[in-house]
Amino acid sequence: MPYTGSGIGRTCWQPCQNCGDINMRLDDPLGWQADRLPSRYQTFLDTPHVHQATGFLESSLLRRQTMEIQEAAAARVLLGGFTVGRLTICSVQFGVPAIAWMESSSPSWIFSSLLQGHAALGADAPYEPGRVAVAYGPGNMQEVRMDADARVLNFGVDETDLNNSCRSLLGSDLLHPLHFPAVSTGPSPQLAAFERVVSRLATTPRYEHPANQRLEAALQEAALFELLLAWPNSYRSYFDCGAALPRSTLRARDYIRAHAAELPTLGQIANAAGVGARALTMSFNKHLKVSPMRYLLQCRLDGARADLLLHREQGMVGNTACKWGFFNLGHFAGRYRERFGELPHQTLRRVTR
Repeated sequence: MPYTGSGIGRTCWQPCQNCGDINMRLDDPLGWQADRLPSRYQTFLDTPHVHQATGFLESSLLRRQTMEIQEAAAARVLLGGFTVGRLTICSVQFGVPAIAWMESSSPSWIFSSLLQGHAALGADAPYEPGRVAVAYGPGNMQEVRMDADARVLNFGVDETDLNNSCRSLLGSDLLHPLHFPAVSTGPSPQLAAFERVVSRLATTPRYEHPANQRLEAALQEAALFELLLAWPNSYRSYFDCGAALPRSTLRARDYIRAHAAELPTLGQIANAAGVGARALTMSFNKHLKVSPMRYLLQCRLDGARADLLLHREQGMVGNTACKWGFFNLGHFAGRYRERFGELPHQTLRRVTR
Protein backbone atom coordinates (compact mmCIF):
# COMPACT_ATOMS: atom_id res chain seq x y z
CA MET A 1 0.00 0.00 0.00
CA PRO A 2 1.28 3.52 -0.79
CA TYR A 3 1.80 6.00 2.01
CA THR A 4 0.49 9.55 1.62
CA GLY A 5 1.29 12.38 4.03
CA SER A 6 1.36 16.13 4.18
CA GLY A 7 2.25 18.90 6.61
CA ILE A 8 3.13 22.54 7.14
CA GLY A 9 5.87 23.87 9.40
CA ARG A 10 9.14 25.73 9.84
CA THR A 11 12.71 24.66 9.24
CA CYS A 12 14.20 22.72 12.17
CA TRP A 13 17.25 20.58 11.50
CA GLN A 14 16.77 18.21 14.41
CA PRO A 15 14.60 15.07 14.47
CA CYS A 16 11.58 15.23 16.74
CA GLN A 17 11.51 13.19 19.94
CA ASN A 18 9.02 10.75 18.42
CA CYS A 19 11.11 9.93 15.34
CA GLY A 20 12.06 6.52 16.71
CA ASP A 21 14.77 4.48 15.03
CA ILE A 22 16.37 7.19 12.84
CA ASN A 23 20.12 7.14 12.39
CA MET A 24 21.97 10.47 12.00
CA ARG A 25 25.09 10.46 9.83
CA LEU A 26 27.29 12.69 7.69
CA ASP A 27 27.20 12.54 3.93
CA ASP A 28 28.64 14.43 0.96
CA PRO A 29 26.27 13.99 -2.00
CA LEU A 30 27.79 16.67 -4.24
CA GLY A 31 31.45 16.07 -3.52
CA TRP A 32 31.99 19.37 -1.73
CA GLN A 33 34.29 17.83 0.85
CA ALA A 34 36.32 16.15 -1.89
CA ASP A 35 37.82 19.56 -2.53
CA ARG A 36 38.59 19.84 1.20
CA LEU A 37 36.25 22.75 1.58
CA PRO A 38 34.12 23.13 4.72
CA SER A 39 30.51 22.18 4.11
CA ARG A 40 27.30 23.09 5.91
CA TYR A 41 25.74 19.97 4.42
CA GLN A 42 26.17 17.66 7.39
CA THR A 43 22.97 16.24 8.85
CA PHE A 44 21.17 13.29 7.27
CA LEU A 45 18.23 11.09 8.17
CA ASP A 46 18.65 7.43 7.22
CA THR A 47 15.51 5.47 8.07
CA PRO A 48 13.15 2.78 6.74
CA HIS A 49 10.20 4.44 8.51
CA VAL A 50 8.41 6.33 5.76
CA HIS A 51 5.78 8.01 7.92
CA GLN A 52 8.49 9.42 10.20
CA ALA A 53 10.71 10.59 7.36
CA THR A 54 7.90 12.21 5.36
CA GLY A 55 6.58 13.87 8.49
CA PHE A 56 10.03 15.31 9.15
CA LEU A 57 10.34 16.45 5.53
CA GLU A 58 6.97 18.10 5.35
CA SER A 59 6.95 19.70 8.78
CA SER A 60 10.50 21.01 8.77
CA LEU A 61 11.82 21.26 5.22
CA LEU A 62 9.51 21.41 2.25
CA ARG A 63 6.37 22.84 3.90
CA ARG A 64 3.06 22.54 2.11
CA GLN A 65 4.29 19.59 0.05
CA THR A 66 2.40 16.32 -0.09
CA MET A 67 4.13 13.03 -0.87
CA GLU A 68 2.86 9.62 -1.91
CA ILE A 69 5.32 6.77 -1.33
CA GLN A 70 4.90 3.51 -3.25
CA GLU A 71 5.96 0.21 -1.66
CA ALA A 72 6.49 1.92 1.68
CA ALA A 73 7.58 -1.29 3.38
CA ALA A 74 10.68 -1.44 1.15
CA ALA A 75 11.65 2.23 1.52
CA ARG A 76 14.94 3.55 2.80
CA VAL A 77 14.74 7.32 3.09
CA LEU A 78 17.90 9.43 2.96
CA LEU A 79 17.70 13.17 3.43
CA GLY A 80 19.86 16.03 4.55
CA GLY A 81 20.75 19.63 3.90
CA PHE A 82 21.31 23.01 5.48
CA THR A 83 19.87 26.50 5.83
CA VAL A 84 21.24 29.92 4.93
CA GLY A 85 19.22 32.84 6.19
CA ARG A 86 15.64 31.85 5.34
CA LEU A 87 16.67 29.54 2.49
CA THR A 88 16.42 25.76 2.82
CA ILE A 89 18.60 23.43 0.74
CA CYS A 90 17.99 19.69 1.03
CA SER A 91 18.43 16.45 -0.88
CA VAL A 92 16.03 13.53 -0.65
CA GLN A 93 15.96 9.92 -1.82
CA PHE A 94 13.20 7.47 -0.91
CA GLY A 95 14.58 4.18 -2.24
CA VAL A 96 11.15 3.38 -3.72
CA PRO A 97 8.96 5.12 -6.33
CA ALA A 98 7.47 8.35 -4.96
CA ILE A 99 5.31 11.28 -6.04
CA ALA A 100 5.55 14.79 -4.58
CA TRP A 101 3.38 17.83 -5.25
CA MET A 102 2.86 21.24 -3.66
CA GLU A 103 -0.40 22.59 -2.34
CA SER A 104 -1.94 25.29 -4.53
CA SER A 105 -1.77 27.73 -1.60
CA SER A 106 1.97 27.22 -1.06
CA PRO A 107 3.82 30.50 -0.39
CA SER A 108 7.13 29.05 -1.58
CA TRP A 109 9.18 28.44 -4.72
CA ILE A 110 11.32 25.32 -5.00
CA PHE A 111 14.19 25.02 -7.50
CA SER A 112 15.37 21.46 -8.07
CA SER A 113 18.05 19.44 -9.80
CA LEU A 114 18.21 15.67 -10.26
CA LEU A 115 21.38 14.18 -8.75
CA GLN A 116 20.79 10.53 -9.67
CA GLY A 117 18.11 8.18 -10.95
CA HIS A 118 15.19 9.40 -13.05
CA ALA A 119 12.31 11.79 -12.38
CA ALA A 120 9.52 13.34 -14.42
CA LEU A 121 7.46 16.50 -14.00
CA GLY A 122 3.77 15.88 -14.64
CA ALA A 123 3.22 13.77 -17.74
CA ASP A 124 6.66 14.53 -19.25
CA ALA A 125 9.16 11.81 -20.10
CA PRO A 126 11.68 11.00 -17.34
CA TYR A 127 14.76 13.23 -17.06
CA GLU A 128 18.35 12.12 -16.50
CA PRO A 129 20.74 13.39 -13.81
CA GLY A 130 22.56 16.64 -14.61
CA ARG A 131 20.20 17.47 -17.47
CA VAL A 132 17.18 19.04 -15.83
CA ALA A 133 16.49 22.12 -13.72
CA VAL A 134 12.97 22.56 -12.35
CA ALA A 135 11.22 25.53 -10.75
CA TYR A 136 7.79 25.07 -9.24
CA GLY A 137 5.76 27.29 -6.97
CA PRO A 138 2.67 29.52 -6.86
CA GLY A 139 0.74 29.21 -10.11
CA ASN A 140 3.05 26.45 -11.34
CA MET A 141 1.98 23.34 -9.46
CA GLN A 142 2.89 20.00 -11.00
CA GLU A 143 3.57 16.64 -9.47
CA VAL A 144 7.11 15.23 -9.53
CA ARG A 145 7.38 11.47 -10.10
CA MET A 146 10.60 9.82 -8.90
CA ASP A 147 11.86 6.29 -9.45
CA ALA A 148 13.44 4.22 -6.69
CA ASP A 149 16.96 5.49 -7.43
CA ALA A 150 16.04 9.16 -7.80
CA ARG A 151 17.83 11.66 -5.59
CA VAL A 152 16.71 15.27 -5.87
CA LEU A 153 18.39 18.44 -4.61
CA ASN A 154 15.89 21.14 -3.63
CA PHE A 155 16.39 24.86 -3.00
CA GLY A 156 13.40 26.34 -1.17
CA VAL A 157 12.62 30.05 -0.78
CA ASP A 158 9.54 31.91 0.47
CA GLU A 159 7.67 33.71 -2.29
CA THR A 160 7.88 36.99 -0.33
CA ASP A 161 11.68 36.84 -0.14
CA LEU A 162 11.98 36.08 -3.86
CA ASN A 163 9.61 38.92 -4.72
CA ASN A 164 11.59 41.33 -2.55
CA SER A 165 14.83 40.39 -4.31
CA CYS A 166 13.11 40.89 -7.65
CA ARG A 167 11.98 44.35 -6.50
CA SER A 168 15.55 45.20 -5.52
CA LEU A 169 16.84 44.25 -8.97
CA LEU A 170 14.07 46.21 -10.66
CA GLY A 171 14.34 49.29 -8.48
CA SER A 172 10.54 49.42 -8.42
CA ASP A 173 7.50 47.43 -7.39
CA LEU A 174 6.34 44.33 -9.27
CA LEU A 175 3.87 45.05 -12.07
CA HIS A 176 2.69 41.43 -12.35
CA PRO A 177 3.37 38.12 -10.56
CA LEU A 178 6.87 36.67 -10.77
CA HIS A 179 6.81 33.44 -12.77
CA PHE A 180 9.39 30.86 -13.87
CA PRO A 181 9.06 28.27 -16.65
CA ALA A 182 8.78 24.85 -15.10
CA VAL A 183 11.54 22.88 -16.79
CA SER A 184 14.86 23.38 -18.54
CA THR A 185 16.37 20.21 -20.00
CA GLY A 186 19.98 19.60 -20.93
CA PRO A 187 22.98 21.66 -19.85
CA SER A 188 21.79 25.24 -19.33
CA PRO A 189 22.82 28.53 -17.67
CA GLN A 190 20.12 28.10 -15.04
CA LEU A 191 21.30 24.59 -14.11
CA ALA A 192 24.90 25.82 -13.89
CA ALA A 193 23.78 28.80 -11.80
CA PHE A 194 21.77 26.53 -9.50
CA GLU A 195 24.73 24.24 -8.85
CA ARG A 196 27.08 27.21 -8.40
CA VAL A 197 24.77 28.93 -5.92
CA VAL A 198 24.20 25.79 -3.82
CA SER A 199 27.93 24.95 -3.73
CA ARG A 200 28.83 28.50 -2.70
CA LEU A 201 26.26 28.49 0.10
CA ALA A 202 27.30 25.02 1.28
CA THR A 203 30.98 25.96 1.55
CA THR A 204 30.51 29.29 3.37
CA PRO A 205 31.00 28.67 7.11
CA ARG A 206 28.51 29.81 9.72
CA TYR A 207 30.41 32.09 12.10
CA GLU A 208 29.85 32.50 15.83
CA HIS A 209 29.78 36.28 15.67
CA PRO A 210 27.08 38.96 16.09
CA ALA A 211 27.59 39.91 12.43
CA ASN A 212 26.69 36.39 11.23
CA GLN A 213 23.01 37.30 10.80
CA ARG A 214 24.01 40.07 8.40
CA LEU A 215 26.28 37.66 6.55
CA GLU A 216 23.45 35.13 6.24
CA ALA A 217 21.13 37.82 4.89
CA ALA A 218 23.77 38.93 2.37
CA LEU A 219 24.35 35.33 1.23
CA GLN A 220 20.63 34.85 0.77
CA GLU A 221 20.30 38.05 -1.24
CA ALA A 222 23.27 37.19 -3.47
CA ALA A 223 21.90 33.68 -4.11
CA LEU A 224 18.45 34.98 -5.06
CA PHE A 225 19.92 37.71 -7.26
CA GLU A 226 21.92 35.12 -9.22
CA LEU A 227 18.95 32.80 -9.66
CA LEU A 228 16.77 35.68 -10.84
CA LEU A 229 19.41 36.87 -13.30
CA ALA A 230 20.32 33.39 -14.61
CA TRP A 231 16.94 31.65 -14.65
CA PRO A 232 14.34 32.65 -17.29
CA ASN A 233 11.44 34.41 -15.60
CA SER A 234 8.73 36.96 -16.24
CA TYR A 235 11.00 39.89 -15.27
CA ARG A 236 14.24 39.03 -17.07
CA SER A 237 13.61 41.62 -19.79
CA TYR A 238 13.13 44.33 -17.15
CA PHE A 239 16.39 43.86 -15.26
CA ASP A 240 18.49 45.74 -17.80
CA CYS A 241 16.17 48.73 -17.85
CA GLY A 242 18.02 50.41 -14.97
CA ALA A 243 20.94 51.21 -17.26
CA ALA A 244 18.53 53.06 -19.56
CA LEU A 245 17.15 55.34 -16.84
CA PRO A 246 17.96 59.04 -17.19
CA ARG A 247 20.83 60.08 -14.97
CA SER A 248 18.63 62.38 -12.94
CA THR A 249 16.22 59.52 -12.23
CA LEU A 250 19.10 57.25 -11.21
CA ARG A 251 20.42 59.93 -8.86
CA ALA A 252 16.98 60.37 -7.34
CA ARG A 253 16.47 56.62 -6.96
CA ASP A 254 19.83 56.18 -5.26
CA TYR A 255 19.20 59.19 -3.02
CA ILE A 256 15.84 57.78 -1.91
CA ARG A 257 17.39 54.38 -1.12
CA ALA A 258 20.19 55.97 0.92
CA HIS A 259 17.97 58.42 2.85
CA ALA A 260 14.60 56.66 3.08
CA ALA A 261 14.56 56.61 6.89
CA GLU A 262 15.12 60.40 6.93
CA LEU A 263 11.82 61.04 5.12
CA PRO A 264 13.15 63.41 2.44
CA THR A 265 10.64 65.70 0.77
CA LEU A 266 9.96 65.74 -2.95
CA GLY A 267 11.89 69.00 -3.17
CA GLN A 268 14.93 67.52 -1.47
CA ILE A 269 14.87 64.50 -3.78
CA ALA A 270 14.55 66.73 -6.85
CA ASN A 271 17.43 68.92 -5.66
CA ALA A 272 19.62 65.82 -5.19
CA ALA A 273 18.71 64.72 -8.72
CA GLY A 274 19.37 68.16 -10.21
CA VAL A 275 15.94 68.55 -11.83
CA GLY A 276 12.59 70.07 -11.00
CA ALA A 277 9.98 68.20 -8.98
CA ARG A 278 7.52 68.03 -11.90
CA ALA A 279 10.12 66.67 -14.34
CA LEU A 280 11.29 64.12 -11.78
CA THR A 281 7.74 62.92 -11.10
CA MET A 282 7.07 62.51 -14.81
CA SER A 283 10.30 60.53 -15.25
CA PHE A 284 9.55 58.23 -12.31
CA ASN A 285 6.03 57.56 -13.58
CA LYS A 286 7.38 56.83 -17.06
CA HIS A 287 10.32 54.60 -16.17
CA LEU A 288 9.52 53.12 -12.73
CA LYS A 289 5.71 53.24 -12.93
CA VAL A 290 5.45 54.98 -9.54
CA SER A 291 5.86 58.52 -8.24
CA PRO A 292 9.01 59.50 -6.28
CA MET A 293 7.05 59.63 -3.01
CA ARG A 294 5.43 56.26 -3.66
CA TYR A 295 8.88 54.84 -4.34
CA LEU A 296 10.06 56.36 -1.06
CA LEU A 297 7.17 54.66 0.76
CA GLN A 298 8.13 51.32 -0.79
CA CYS A 299 11.75 51.73 0.32
CA ARG A 300 10.66 52.57 3.87
CA LEU A 301 8.44 49.49 4.02
CA ASP A 302 11.23 47.32 2.58
CA GLY A 303 13.62 48.67 5.19
CA ALA A 304 11.15 47.97 7.99
CA ARG A 305 10.64 44.40 6.80
CA ALA A 306 14.39 43.81 6.54
CA ASP A 307 14.79 44.97 10.15
CA LEU A 308 12.00 42.69 11.38
CA LEU A 309 13.50 39.71 9.58
CA LEU A 310 16.99 40.46 10.86
CA HIS A 311 16.63 41.52 14.49
CA ARG A 312 13.63 39.48 15.69
CA GLU A 313 13.43 41.12 19.13
CA GLN A 314 10.41 41.64 21.36
CA GLY A 315 8.81 45.03 20.82
CA MET A 316 10.43 45.35 17.40
CA VAL A 317 7.26 46.36 15.54
CA GLY A 318 6.80 49.70 17.27
CA ASN A 319 10.48 50.58 17.27
CA THR A 320 10.87 49.58 13.63
CA ALA A 321 7.84 51.60 12.57
CA CYS A 322 9.22 54.74 14.25
CA LYS A 323 12.68 54.21 12.77
CA TRP A 324 11.23 54.24 9.25
CA GLY A 325 8.93 57.20 9.84
CA PHE A 326 5.62 55.44 10.56
CA PHE A 327 4.26 57.05 13.72
CA ASN A 328 0.75 55.63 13.42
CA LEU A 329 0.95 51.87 13.95
CA GLY A 330 -2.42 51.24 12.33
CA HIS A 331 -1.35 53.10 9.20
CA PHE A 332 1.97 51.23 9.21
CA ALA A 333 0.25 47.84 9.57
CA GLY A 334 -2.15 48.60 6.73
CA ARG A 335 0.57 49.73 4.33
CA TYR A 336 2.76 46.78 5.33
CA ARG A 337 0.00 44.25 4.66
CA GLU A 338 -0.78 45.93 1.34
CA ARG A 339 2.82 45.43 0.21
CA PHE A 340 3.74 42.07 1.77
CA GLY A 341 0.44 40.26 2.29
CA GLU A 342 0.86 39.94 6.06
CA LEU A 343 0.96 42.15 9.16
CA PRO A 344 4.28 43.18 10.79
CA HIS A 345 3.67 41.07 13.89
CA GLN A 346 2.98 38.06 11.64
CA THR A 347 6.37 38.50 10.01
CA LEU A 348 8.01 38.70 13.41
CA ARG A 349 6.13 35.67 14.73
CA ARG A 350 7.00 33.63 11.64
CA VAL A 351 10.75 34.21 11.87
CA THR A 352 10.94 33.67 15.64
CA ARG A 353 9.16 30.31 15.67
